[in-house]
Amino acid sequence: MSYIVIDVDGCAILKRAPTLRQASLWADLAASDVRVKVCPPLASSFSGFTEDELVRLAKSVGTNLRAQPYGEMLQALKALARTLEIDETSVEELERANRKEHGKNDTRMERAELPPPPPVIVPHRLTQTKGVLKTSRKDATKKIHKRPAPDTLTGRVWKICDEVDKANPGWTDKKDFRAAVLKRCVKAGLKTTMATTQYSRWVNAQQKR
Repeated sequence: MSYIVIDVDGCAILKRAPTLRQASLWADLAASDVRVKVCPPLASSFSGFTEDELVRLAKSVGTNLRAQPYGEMLQALKALARTLEIDETSVEELERANRKEHGKNDTRMERAELPPPPPVIVPHRLTQTKGVLKTSRKDATKKIHKRPAPDTLTGRVWKICDEVDKANPGWTDKKDFRAAVLKRCVKAGLKTTMATTQYSRWVNAQQKR
């Protein structure tokens, strides 16, 4: 059985991998600041998406999914997912890529030797409901990533984001902006998974977006 990696927020199928381990490692590379789902290519795996999102998922792999009853759309997307090319990148290569991306070793032995991390204190927001004060953690601050060095692959993605933004000031449709950036990245020979992750980081770093 193979597994697919889905960018939930961007409604895009990122990868199809031969094993759960490889799919999970692909997800780790993409999931720094986007929600990623790893699942087998089954109709039930797509049942949490709306009809519009199913169309966007199909379009992310170059297919136009026509409007039809929801159940038939699920079956069509399942069939489409099972035709995607399986990425055979080995576990060892993916683990090296993860170590390089996250700046740490990712073996169980080394993780077991590390001391437990200190507790994270999430800022609370006071809200009042019917005279009773309650706290909420919904407003936890989102992590803002530093700009990567310009001579790196990730830095090239940020540069493309800057160029597209500068050439098209006043973007109002985030989906079109994202599509334009990813198209430029693919044309420049950059991997879609990395481009998607770095695009999200660039957006988070822009106060205006």
